[in-house]
Amino acid sequence: MDRYLAIDSGKNATKVAIYDPEKNSTKKLAFLTKIGDGDFSDDSIESGTFLAEMDGKVYKVGKGAKFNAELETSKMTDIHKICTLSAIAMCLNADEENTVHVAIGIPVKEFENVEKRNAYRNFILPDGEISVKLKPKNGEEPKTVKFTIKTKLVAPESSSVLYLNPTKFQNTTTATVDIGSLNVNGSYWSGFDLDSEFSMTGELGSQILIAGLAQELSAEFSRCDEKLVASILRQPLDKRHLTPIRQNPEVEQRSAEFIHKYLVEHVRKIKALCNAKNWSLDYMELVFIGGTSKMLENELYEVFGHEIYIAPDPVYANVLGFLTKLCSKTLKIVIPDAIEVMDKMNASDVVYSDEDGVGDDEDGEIADVG
Repeated sequence: MDRYLAIDSGKNATKVAIYDPEKNSTKKLAFLTKIGDGDFSDDSIESGTFLAEMDGKVYKVGKGAKFNAELETSKMTDIHKICTLSAIAMCLNADEENTVHVAIGIPVKEFENVEKRNAYRNFILPDGEISVKLKPKNGEEPKTVKFTIKTKLVAPESSSVLYLNPTKFQNTTTATVDIGSLNVNGSYWSGFDLDSEFSMTGELGSQILIAGLAQELSAEFSRCDEKLVASILRQPLDKRHLTPIRQNPEVEQRSAEFIHKYLVEHVRKIKALCNAKNWSLDYMELVFIGGTSKMLENELYEVFGHEIYIAPDPVYANVLGFLTKLCSKTLKIVIPDAIEVMDKMNASDVVYSDEDGVGDDEDGEIADVG
């Protein structure tokens, strides 16, 4: 059976979207981009976690695993390969002959280098039959999924949102700003053509934001670790403050003002990167994607103005754009807007703060669809 998938394996989370031609439906799932040693005899697999065996080695993958992706621009690493191939296997049936068509993303700067782009494609998506043995949850026996990758599409990250709304962007000058875990990547587009001269990048991603804010809050109030700060930033605006165990309205009010001011200054730094590349911000479409865009929505509007466009589903914007491009190329169709969430697994809690930010995604549960 032919399957059509897109995978966005980010520094924090791996997002997946799959199109089913028979049902004309699209589904999505996500899990943390983390791996560690695994054992199929494990009967206490954590939520948001599964076991996968490749090339004779068993890995724990997801929330309960030990090792995160490296904070570097290149994604040509074993962790991204393992998470990508595991994600494909999770979307297939063990009792079928699976032929898959896959789209993956790569940072724009690496995409422009043909040699790096091809090397990344060949590393992440190998030739020949691929075998992945999976144990998606406790109480199940491992099953082996085999598949062959027929189509391998590599797309530049940040371009994806253009394909989600081609009529809006095809004849315009557009800049896309993808706020990731480590970096902010800005890409400049004339229609669908990249103008690399105006593209920019800077280390202003969510992890940098959280670390800096945790340090400043600790200095101003009392010790605040990064997990606490991340949890605060996931809250609605009226609850985005420190909440002492001993009630202290003054601390709540002052910390809310402090946090808002810090976030605004962070967004102003992002705008400074745009200005440094001489972007004509008053005369172009400006699009924000990534989970951090969702979390910083209020501050983005405050700094850039309400004319900016924040992707409706910024966490999944990249992977859904990749899938749209893949299906347009291979099936000559436009996939439906309606998205179902794969939620068959026992991960009842939020499994990740996605690579593109710290915003919770209540739909981002890992799933076994095989």
